[in-house]
Amino acid sequence: MICPYCNIRMEKGYLQAGQIMLWAKKKHKVSLLPREGDVLIAKDYLCGVAPEAYICKPCKMVVVSYASTEVK
Repeated sequence: MICPYCNIRMEKGYLQAGQIMLWAKKKHKVSLLPREGDVLIAKDYLCGVAPEAYICKPCKMVVVSYASTEVK
């Protein structure tokens, strides 16, 4: 994948987290349980989550697609 900011090749890897990963307009203070408007990226209470992602180290940007992430 090519970085949309600087046009160099991004490095493929995984964005790893604990049991749940979500996108939210505002930070959650206690729980990461999804609220209205949040997008659940991945959830696995036993093994943690690790969706495929691309990193551009010079730009310090990460691009992750959750299209293929199965939320259990």
